[in-house]
Amino acid sequence: MLMALLPAFFLLAIALLALTYRSASRVIDEGMQSQFQQVRNRLQLNLDGYLNDLSTLLLTTAEHPRLASLMSTNDDTAASQLLQDMLQKQGGENLDILTLTRQGQYWTDLNSPFYSLTQSLGRLTNSFPMYDRWSWLELETTPMPLNVLVHRYPILSPLSGQVVGSLLGGLVLNDNLTLLNLLDQGIENFSFQLILQGKPVGPWYNDGALPTTVRASALASRLPSGQIQDYYFSRHSLRLDGEQKQLQVLLLTDNKAFQQLQQAYWNNTLLALLLVLIAALALALYTLKLISSPLAKLTDFAERVSSDQQAAFKPGHIKEFNFLGRSLEQMVEGLQHKKQDLANLFNTANSATIILDNNERILALNPAAMPLFGQAKEMIIGTELAQHFSTEQLYPLQQAICRARTGHKVSDVEARLAPSQEHPRHQLWTLAPIFENEVVTAVQAQGQDITRLKQAEASLYLNGLVLKNILEAVVIFDHSLRLTYVNHAYTNITGYTLAEIAGKSPSGVLHIENQAQELQLLWQTVHAAGYWQGEISGHRKNGKRYPLWLSVTALRNNNDEISHYVAVFSDISMLKDSQSQLQKMAHYDLLTGLANRNLFSKRLVQYLGQAEQQGNSLAMLFIDLDRFKQINDSLGHQAGDELLKAAAQRIQGHSRKEDILCRFGGDEFILVITNTLSLQQARGAAQRIIDAFASPIRVRGQNLYISVSIGLALYPQHGMDEAALMQNADIALYQAKEKGRNQVQLFDAEMNTRAISLVKIENELRYALEQNQMELHYQPQFSLQDGRLAGVEALVRWNKPGVGLVYPGDFIPLAEKSGIIVPLGNWILETACRQLHAWQWAGFYNIRMAVNLSAPQFRQFSLAGNIADILRELALNPDLLELEITESMLMEDMDIAITTMTELNRLGMHLAIDDFGTGYSSLAYLKNFPVRRLKIDKSFVKDLASKSGDAVIVSSIINLAHNMGIAVIAEGIEYESQHQRLRQLGCDEGQGYYLARPMPATEMEKLLQQESSRLLTGKEQRQ
Repeated sequence: MLMALLPAFFLLAIALLALTYRSASRVIDEGMQSQFQQVRNRLQLNLDGYLNDLSTLLLTTAEHPRLASLMSTNDDTAASQLLQDMLQKQGGENLDILTLTRQGQYWTDLNSPFYSLTQSLGRLTNSFPMYDRWSWLELETTPMPLNVLVHRYPILSPLSGQVVGSLLGGLVLNDNLTLLNLLDQGIENFSFQLILQGKPVGPWYNDGALPTTVRASALASRLPSGQIQDYYFSRHSLRLDGEQKQLQVLLLTDNKAFQQLQQAYWNNTLLALLLVLIAALALALYTLKLISSPLAKLTDFAERVSSDQQAAFKPGHIKEFNFLGRSLEQMVEGLQHKKQDLANLFNTANSATIILDNNERILALNPAAMPLFGQAKEMIIGTELAQHFSTEQLYPLQQAICRARTGHKVSDVEARLAPSQEHPRHQLWTLAPIFENEVVTAVQAQGQDITRLKQAEASLYLNGLVLKNILEAVVIFDHSLRLTYVNHAYTNITGYTLAEIAGKSPSGVLHIENQAQELQLLWQTVHAAGYWQGEISGHRKNGKRYPLWLSVTALRNNNDEISHYVAVFSDISMLKDSQSQLQKMAHYDLLTGLANRNLFSKRLVQYLGQAEQQGNSLAMLFIDLDRFKQINDSLGHQAGDELLKAAAQRIQGHSRKEDILCRFGGDEFILVITNTLSLQQARGAAQRIIDAFASPIRVRGQNLYISVSIGLALYPQHGMDEAALMQNADIALYQAKEKGRNQVQLFDAEMNTRAISLVKIENELRYALEQNQMELHYQPQFSLQDGRLAGVEALVRWNKPGVGLVYPGDFIPLAEKSGIIVPLGNWILETACRQLHAWQWAGFYNIRMAVNLSAPQFRQFSLAGNIADILRELALNPDLLELEITESMLMEDMDIAITTMTELNRLGMHLAIDDFGTGYSSLAYLKNFPVRRLKIDKSFVKDLASKSGDAVIVSSIINLAHNMGIAVIAEGIEYESQHQRLRQLGCDEGQGYYLARPMPATEMEKLLQQESSRLLTGKEQRQ
């Protein structure tokens, strides 16, 4: 039988020789590749350490608080000195590029003088995104292009947290012997060449006596590795910040030593193989039967253990196998216990634990880390950390992860990881490297949730800040009514300091008039209901009385016992004065003294009711001054206002006391003649008014001729209610205008002519929009306190061919009537936003754009969505876009107004109330809506310097607005006296012909440049 096995052994020997030959060849090749891989790993480790040291140095400099303040003050000299100090630190001499940018533009640098970088500063500062990693860039410089590695860091203001600039640092790869020397540390007998995008960068390093042909052939070869003559070569990629980039290294080494090793390996392997075959043949027969059964048992046990199956070793008759099996069984049992203990410790830990590989892929995480992702564990394992969180969330951790990959433990890293931005969580992370064969293969991140601690800190800080800065006085008593705390507002309101009232009772602190009776009722209510609030009268330290709004609340502890009493009160004297003034403004037009719309509407409803009961008739005359806009624009607003007052007096001179006369708005008046006997009587009254304007009106030494057009509607023939009468009288007025003005027209039920006219106007306006005949002019708005340009108001003009510029007063009312006001308003809004975006790209960042909204546009349900789309497309800050609406628009439909304003408020938008005080005035919307600015109508500004009544009204509006945290802007400033008076009254901003006329965008941009230069010059002078 043994003889029969000899051929098989012979064939087996031949097969073993063949396998040995292939294995030897593979071992030699693998040995070479292993050597190359070790050299490559050493190069990667040296490069990572070099770049991490530079990153740490740059990050330390970028976070230097003094650098941010120097950039904010534009002190480039001190900033350059700070950079020079940084270069003196260890590793600073290795930086070839060190540049500061400010507001997206080059500011200053300490770049290496050995390279011509001046002509490439623009591309260098604009080619890298903020917060990026090491990036490569090829710069076209003379005498040759430069390949550079650059890293950009943001510079944040320690006060506001805003980005004020960036620090750009890097190194030049061309002829960088310092880098090559550092990369060569720990490497022997190897030459290498750095390659970027397939092109060699710099010289060969440690090339010794390498033939030129060998180096050229290795560079030209497309194979990743191979042999050229007596040399081996291999091409490898190098990572930058853990990512594969276009940086490679070509390694070359002499292969003579490996040839000798190969020859010796063949000889020894052949001899050993022959001896092994002989010995194996001799022992095979003896040991085959002896060990086959115990070996099978041991093998079966090992296979079960390796596949995590439950197994028990069955001993045989060989002691050594039995000992080995029992030892293996005990070792497996111990490993399983340790594995279970580690798993229990990992899974039951309260801290979130995440293990990441070198590519930031998630290898493992414990249950405490699952809520950070909001997904199933199977959906998380194997994914990159950046897939689950934003760049802003990961920025602190990524810096720490890079540090941990270099073998360092990093502690106290604060980050905010959460599956939703709406519910942020705060963690404090510790990152530690995980080593395998002394090489970092993974990073363990362990985070402790500190959200409640951060919330508590923020709450304590906010509470203290609120109590310190709140405008209302806050007084706290203990359960025995002993004073324990008052804030600064208490002293500002009452005049008493804490030292003057320390130890006093509530009556000596609150200083309420009739205090005995008032305080007794107050404390009875507090003890019964837990709180009391109401208006009450007090007196200050100087004895002056003032009204105050007081609320007292009893605070209870966990035992439901009163521990403290909190009294909060505010001085409402200015509010009450303003309410009184506004009540007067609510019923009369301040320019002409006639009834305004509110009073007119109330009186007309009364007369209509009487006419219906008594069977009387009424006549409504809708009166409009012809071409008033031209006079107002040519002579100025003050002349226009004087003309309006004179016209009102002439109309009033041809009306009776029992008639109703109001200024409806602008240059429009409405006269309702009560107890009209006939149509002829109404026509006669209208004609007398027209005739009254045949003589000129003397305004500022000039005789002004102006005519009126009148639309006439009768009750009950042309309408049974206010709306119908006004609509039909307005239609008749429109017909009077269309027929040449200076006449009276009775309402005609046949509307064909009017419809044709409206269609024509609508077509012209639509054609104007399609053909880009509309354009925007911008009127600057200035701060009245320091003259700073604060914003602009967008005003539409119709550049009609053959006519020229048509002002909005001549076509906006027609656009409203024809229904084209909505697309026109949308065009104005979008064009203004795009112009604001263009100015920001030009470097004018803080300019505010005010846009007027029409009533139909404001009532659109899609208004907020349209604005959101524009803001999102142009990446505009909603705080810089201000929407101007009139009071009547808010009051017409409160439900729609509330819905629209709620949606706009979510976008961060603010309101400005235009022509404040001239329409329906109400204080309700000032507290219910997010109103940021009140615009004082020009009618109040016109006689501000000469009439004390106007000054009182303007002062009341300003004080009311400021008390409610609302800014004030005045329009129609045409004289220096008006400008100075408004400044004295505390008005925030203003606009008007005295300050600047409306201008096209090109002229406005020149003004912005002048303003920017003026601010920069002022800043330099202050420095």
